[in-house]
Amino acid sequence: TENEIGVCVGIGDIDSLSAEIKRLYKSPEEINRLANNANEYCKKHFSSDVNTRKYMDIFQKGENQ
Repeated sequence: TENEIGVCVGIGDIDSLSAEIKRLYKSPEEINRLANNANEYCKKHFSSDVNTRKYMDIFQKGENQ
């Protein structure tokens, strides 16, 4: 994926899904890399600090209307 936090296969593409599962099973380093990227992505976009700021922005915009 664009953030390198997982893999994508087409809907119903069982062969590609199977190939990705096998590839990842054989590559614990790749699994760790994707997991670390996903962890960083979540911290950056969904941490409690980030969500608090987003809610505050929404409330402040509502007050200004």
